[in-house]
Amino acid sequence: MPLPDSSLDCVISNCILSLAPDKPAVFREIARVLKPGGRVAVSEIALKHELPEAVGRSMAAYVGCIAGAILIEAYRSGLSGARLEHIQIVENGADLNAYAKLENHTGCCSPSMDPGSPFRVVSELCCVPATASLSSFHDELAKLLSQYDINAAAVSVRVYAIKPVTTA
Repeated sequence: MPLPDSSLDCVISNCILSLAPDKPAVFREIARVLKPGGRVAVSEIALKHELPEAVGRSMAAYVGCIAGAILIEAYRSGLSGARLEHIQIVENGADLNAYAKLENHTGCCSPSMDPGSPFRVVSELCCVPATASLSSFHDELAKLLSQYDINAAAVSVRVYAIKPVTTA
């Protein structure tokens, strides 16, 4: 992150860590930019166990923040390895199979807003590659979720941690 060391009080995100290819580097960067006593509060999808192979290699499931998710224990060990403390990972009870029922949405992404009118939604998603159509990603994710119960492997979580205050 292009931020100075120990410059933030809090790092928050919503389904972004699952899109990062190098999660340990993300955890290290979070710890680096947090001030002592700074907090992490993120909403993510985490895995209880490995995903079915078809889901794990699906671009639609990746864009939907599912295929890039890591095991719950990997979140815990990654944050701990970055020297963060008081780690809590709390399931929020969301039904991930509901992603298959969302019209004009793909997973945890949402429609982007038209910059000319903050109340009008445009059809493209910010997180869908330009070469793909929204409907193809939604259709692929809906098909996968009709074949697999994603709740059996994945869970929506809130992840909390604190950077320790060092004493001399």
